[in-house]
Amino acid sequence: VELTLTEPNRHFHRLLGKIEASILPLSGPGITSIDMASLAGAGPYCIEGYEKKRVILRINPHFPGHKGRMAFERIDLLQMSDEDAVHARIRGEVDFIFPAFAPPSEILAALEKSSQVIRDFGQTIFLSFLRTKTNSPWMSNKVHRERLASILRSIAQFPGMKNESVVLMGQGMGRLSQGPQATETGDVSDLPPLSLAAVDRKYTRHIVDALGAAGIKVKVTWVPDFNGLYAGPAIDCDAMIAWNDFCGEDPYISFYNALNPDRPLFPDNGDARRELKQIQQEMNSTKRDVAYQRLHEALLASFRVIPIYHYWMDAYAAQGLNISSIKGGVLWTLEL
Repeated sequence: VELTLTEPNRHFHRLLGKIEASILPLSGPGITSIDMASLAGAGPYCIEGYEKKRVILRINPHFPGHKGRMAFERIDLLQMSDEDAVHARIRGEVDFIFPAFAPPSEILAALEKSSQVIRDFGQTIFLSFLRTKTNSPWMSNKVHRERLASILRSIAQFPGMKNESVVLMGQGMGRLSQGPQATETGDVSDLPPLSLAAVDRKYTRHIVDALGAAGIKVKVTWVPDFNGLYAGPAIDCDAMIAWNDFCGEDPYISFYNALNPDRPLFPDNGDARRELKQIQQEMNSTKRDVAYQRLHEALLASFRVIPIYHYWMDAYAAQGLNISSIKGGVLWTLEL
């Protein structure tokens, strides 16, 4: 396969590792209904074998990005629940686990004692006024959105997550500026009703309950998964509760993911994507960080994107495992 780009992009090999770059059949179910685990993607490894709850990966000889960075010729991926994975790692039955949430405190000590801990991958949970129509009371009144932001930033923490005012876009979160401070909430009785789309999770219900307790009139369209936010009645809601991943040393992929026009997370009329395109062409890392910071501030200043929580997902590896090649976001490129 030969690919011809209309313009240079030094992150192109990383973009090929995204789920959007997966190889799909010419006919069959759409992307929202296809079995994601059976897709063939592009990246440092290729699929050698696939069966129920097991995928065998072999290093891809045609992927120039690894260049000796990848320490493993073969990787066996086993699908299991977080609970089963944690106990399997403690017993030494698997070399590496990447649970979606922090293990319970009563077994975390045993897990950390038996493993190397890799703190590598983070997410921000936020509310995005992505689809709000220009004539809606939420879109036309920034003060409404700012007061909503004040409520969201003051709600109780959810277990395993921390309140946050920055969308994870740079390494260690301190690399980019915090979001603007919202004013005090004040009287919310004049705030308009809010129609909200959200994936049905414990933390999203926690957020919705907090909004209701604060006096916000919320009508929620619950969907089973991320793709549901972009289909059916969810697309007519004022806003959605979504999340964006952070991984690696350069925030480009995080921005790119959030501004993807096919599944956008942040509102954008095209200006932000054009600015991101210019930033990735800047070779000076200091100037690039300044440009990323300006873009980040612009996205948050309108309160059309309101960060709520962030959390880090730690990985756990066997004590003797060479983990040098799976730091710095390579975990993400291995994701199926």
